[in-house]
Amino acid sequence: MTEATTLDHRMRLRRVWVLGGILLLGYVLIGLALPMMAGTATVTRIAFAAATVLFAIGWRGVGSVTARRPLGTVALILLGVWPWVMDLLWLVFPATPSSLAAMPIVSVGTVVQLLVAIVAVTQIARAGIVPQPWSWTPTIALVMVVLAQVLMMAFASISHDQTALVAAMDVAALAQAVAVAGVGVVAIVLATRAEPRGRL
Repeated sequence: MTEATTLDHRMRLRRVWVLGGILLLGYVLIGLALPMMAGTATVTRIAFAAATVLFAIGWRGVGSVTARRPLGTVALILLGVWPWVMDLLWLVFPATPSSLAAMPIVSVGTVVQLLVAIVAVTQIARAGIVPQPWSWTPTIALVMVVLAQVLMMAFASISHDQTALVAAMDVAALAQAVAVAGVGVVAIVLATRAEPRGRL
């Protein structure tokens, strides 16, 4: 690999990780700043999906955090588009998401999403593209999100105080925002010191 090729490789890797990090930060900031505005959910969905696809595939053979290995790449992309997968399920099995009839769909969807996320973060950690120990950042973020959700559900099952329940939901949402933003920040920081790896 010539010096010029190495420089081009590094620059493309930096662009991928910086853009992916910015998309994740945009997902968080827009969701926090404009939670009730029409279109916010769609914009944040697109930002998160675009980030996961970019991190999974990279650009012109560079920047894939899964080394483009099929299992991790598919899992990461599927994680990004999961909200649309659930939308399709609601079309196939019509039900109000808050109704009792919808509980099996919600439960199965949540479990499958968690399994997909576990596969994705595990494959990122094992791919060897993101330097250690930062390759475990997505895993830590996932643990934060899961713990926050579990604590929120546990609190909801023992408390009938609506104000406290809303506060618990806000804390869980904040934990998710911090986790995703943390991954975005790490991606941007690593992009500034990225080595020319990830060409497949």
